[in-house]
Amino acid sequence: MIAITLSVLSSAIAYLIANPKYMVWFEIKNFKPSEFDSPDQFGSGLNMQPELLRMLQKARTIANVPFKINSGYRTTEHNKKVGGVSNSSHLKGFAV
Repeated sequence: MIAITLSVLSSAIAYLIANPKYMVWFEIKNFKPSEFDSPDQFGSGLNMQPELLRMLQKARTIANVPFKINSGYRTTEHNKKVGGVSNSSHLKGFAV
């Protein structure tokens, strides 16, 4: 049982190292990736840009009050549905 757990952990660490944009989530204390998901794509909050997440976390720490994320990452389909512009920063994970 322990060998399997260590194997899974090792695979997860290797994945994170190979995909550094996911490493930012270890720095983010007050938000979860799911808060940034496009409503039509589970897990899409992981597409948020690390620079934006760091700035948002810094603002949250300074404000010392909870922030509610109304819109984070958007798929093209969801962006069209809400009337977003075709070059919306939400499509690239640069907006909240």
